[in-house]
Amino acid sequence: MMMKIRREIVVEKINKYKYILIGLIIAITGYTYTLLINWDIINNVNIYLSFTKKYGLDEAFFIWIFCFLFFMILNLVESFKRKIYLQKKKAYLSMLDESNHMIKKLLYQLQIIRMEAKNSPNFDKQVLRMFDTSIEDAVTMLNKLSDIKKIDKDHIFKKIKPKERSRDQKIKIDLFGY
Repeated sequence: MMMKIRREIVVEKINKYKYILIGLIIAITGYTYTLLINWDIINNVNIYLSFTKKYGLDEAFFIWIFCFLFFMILNLVESFKRKIYLQKKKAYLSMLDESNHMIKKLLYQLQIIRMEAKNSPNFDKQVLRMFDTSIEDAVTMLNKLSDIKKIDKDHIFKKIKPKERSRDQKIKIDLFGY
């Protein structure tokens, strides 16, 4: 369990800094390549800049163009991430609405069963209280699920994580002998 948590933290950190890692790998690869083929990149840049002087172009212009392009690319990446997030949010919210509808319908039908059980004289009252508790828990979890703001696996799990019960409140359910 601890190993899984550490792995998730490492993966989260790698995802957070993946563009820096990609840039570092590209820079190291480019540097190694220029060393292997003995290519003097500074000399080539000077030749290019002297070419621009010949036509009266300012070197600072190219620097600012590169800065502009860099920030434009960053903006495109962020807008792409935002677009993906909005699509995820739209899909999540539509799934959530449908799930809420189905679960609420089921809970209403269970209330009918509860009313019938309450009217039955030989129905165990302890079971009826456990039934009420489970319905209240389901409604609480459904409301918590509806209030989620950040669409993230960990955030959703933390939001709907069931509360710990005391030993006398724990219910052991045996479904079909499994």
